[in-house]
This record gives sequence, C-alpha cells and structure tokens, in this order.
Amino acid sequence: MTRLEPDVHWPTVDPAPAVSRFLAAAGSAVAAQGYRPLWAGIDTQALRCNAGLIRRHLAPDGFCAVLKGDAYGHGADLVAQAIVADCSHIAICDNREAVAVRKASAEIPVLRLRIGAPGEIAAAMADGLGLRETVGSLEAARIVSDLAAGHRRVQPVHLNLDVAGSGRTGLNIAPMRDCLAQISSIIALPWLRIASLGCHLPDAASANASDLDDPSRRGIARFQEIVANALPLFREAGEGDPEISLFSSAASAVFGGVDDLDGLGLQRFDRIGNALYGTANGMRGPFAGTRQVMHVATSVCDCMHRPQGATIGYEHAYRIGERSGQWIALLGFGWLSAGRTYQGIGKTETPACVLNAHGGAHRLVGRQSMNMSTVEAEDPTGHRLSCGDHVFVTTDWWRARARADISSLAAWMGDVQPEFVTSVLGCSPSTLRFSF
Repeated sequence: MTRLEPDVHWPTVDPAPAVSRFLAAAGSAVAAQGYRPLWAGIDTQALRCNAGLIRRHLAPDGFCAVLKGDAYGHGADLVAQAIVADCSHIAICDNREAVAVRKASAEIPVLRLRIGAPGEIAAAMADGLGLRETVGSLEAARIVSDLAAGHRRVQPVHLNLDVAGSGRTGLNIAPMRDCLAQISSIIALPWLRIASLGCHLPDAASANASDLDDPSRRGIARFQEIVANALPLFREAGEGDPEISLFSSAASAVFGGVDDLDGLGLQRFDRIGNALYGTANGMRGPFAGTRQVMHVATSVCDCMHRPQGATIGYEHAYRIGERSGQWIALLGFGWLSAGRTYQGIGKTETPACVLNAHGGAHRLVGRQSMNMSTVEAEDPTGHRLSCGDHVFVTTDWWRARARADISSLAAWMGDVQPEFVTSVLGCSPSTLRFSF
C-alpha cells in the first residue's frame, strides 16, 4: 500500500493568530536579548504540524529529521526541542548541532550525515555525544574503530553504499563480491558495530516512480540486492540486523510505498530535510500540507521622497521615472546582516520579498548595500510605509496574494536551494532568533 495520500485536503490556516504570536514573541525577545535588525521567528506550531504530517504520510516506518546547517538556519536547538518526540532518529553534520540535539534528548539515535574528520569524531567520542558516525570505506571504518578503542566503547556506524556511482557517497558496490568482502571486514572490526546501511539515490527529485528503468529505481533495486546478500554476514557474525535508510524528502515523496524494501524485514527510516521546514519546492503533492516554519521581520528606519531622475543604489542602475517622484523606505538590514555566506552567490540584492502588515508587497529597488535595503514605500494599493512600521520578509502568511514563500524566493534568487535562503537569514549574528 502506498504511503502517499495525494487527495488529502489540508485545512486552511488563518494567518492572523500566527502574526499576533510572532509580534508578541518578537517583543519579548527584543526586551530580553536586545534589538537586532532582522527578526527570525521559528513557528513551533507549524514545525510540529509538519513533523506530524511527515511521520504519518511520508515516513511512517521511521522519521529521521535532518538538522544539518544548524537545522537549515532555523536553529538546531529550537528545532530539536520542538520535534524530538516525533522522531525516530535525528541527523546532523557537525558536533555543535549534536550538542543541541543531546540537550533535547540523551537517548535518540543521532546520525552524522557525512563522513567525519578524525578530529571531530574523536571530539564527539570524548564529549560523549553518542553519534552514529557515517563511513564509506574499510579505511574510514578502521579509523573509527581505532578511535573507539581508546574509549573502550563500541561505536555504532552508518555504512553508506554508493549505488548512484558518484564515487563520493560510500562503499563501491561493484563487483558485488568485493563489496560484500569489505562489509564482512567492517563487521569484523573490534569496537565497531554497523547500526544501519544506507545510500544516496541518483536524482530522486526528478525521478519517475512508474519507470522501471529510472536511475533512482535501479538504485533502490541494487541497494536491496546488496543488503539481502549482506544480511547472512551479520547473522553469521552474531551481529544484530542493521537498520536501512535510503530515502530523503524527495525520494520519500516519489517512491513512497512502491519499493520492495519491506521484504527485507528490517527497520527503516527516511531522512526528511527541507519538507520539515515547509521549504520543499513548490509545496505541491505530499508537501502541500506543510507550513513554512521561519518567518522574518524588520522595521522601517526611514521613509523619504526622491524626485524624477534620481538614482537609488549602487552603479546608478535604478532611476526614478515618475514625474511626481517616488517614496522610498529604508530597512535596517542588508546582505551583510543576512549572513556573510550570502556574498558568495554573485548578487547584492537582499533575499527578501517585503510585505506590510496588510499583505501588500513592496518591491526591492536598486542594488542593496551591506547594511541597508531600499524598497518602494507604496504598495500596489497605495498604502505607504512609515518609520517604525513592521514589515515581513520570506513568509507564506499571505502566499495567495504575494507569492512570498521561501521556494519562490529561491527561484527569484536564481534557483538556489530553498534551504540556502533560510540558512542565510537564520544564521546571521545580526538576526534575533526566537520561537513563537
């Protein structure tokens, strides 16, 4: 039976209570932490709603929440506290994220999504973080085993199999005889236990589940064959059966229940990333019921009139053509406030669509600077911003009117990944981040 329920009609969420909760929490956060130019509110109600929907419809067998990149910029500490009870596993990339998860739960299995450097693996062991380290070769597994020997503690690992043939995602599977021989050697290592087997599918986001020759579909078949042949090795060595994991957000949505992995009789878990935060591209199909978690706001610092012919921003690229001139509003954040990493994508426009409290959109004008942004002060209805007005950035509360969801912003920024938008806005030291 398929996991997906494409005909489910999700309830419409009234934005007004969320706006009120956001502003109330922002006021408290400003009072407690001091004013910063950008406010990032993490909607814990939306986060728990998304986790529940995903657990029921995308990952009923095991839900591994991905908190890499400081939970895609939402804050691993805030996210872990909100959803740890809904998860069977949590995935991280660095030790700081693992510390945040361990403050929320000492027991939940925590998987490092990438292969760790020896130094960070040793630090995680010394700090007692209890991570499941990822390995993709016999050599890497030996390093982990040697490090674990120093702590006299068996180290669980997640063994990645390179079914995609990319050469960077795990153990080479061809020929199978050599692959099984390496798995057998890893099983035999002292101070190490293979807790789970996984892989990365070639391109699940654009896969066609009904096409038997689809690359991701073939990858699933190869994974199933290898795991089936490897199970006797575990049992002969007296090891417990491993868990399996090969699905991410896109793969879970595309393939759902059409694979035959349940026939292996193993516990499985799906890794869910951007869908958890409501940033899945297009928010269609199985993601249609998820809600955007991060909402960002700032306030208007100044509002001024510029005459016809005046230019705004660097390089005189934007010139006012209206005879009556134009009202311009200044916001107290720019692309430096939104995170230094933003400098790397070749634009100096702030990744934002600005909306007033009435839902009217204000277009960014000119090339934005490091510390200020300029927008048209009047929205299409004639509402004009004033100093001190709150404006909202990257929010889906008014999506039907203004298309300001993160996926649309990601497309506007040149088809960058949606999680890049949230990590840029959420991780900056200039951002006041809070839950509401």
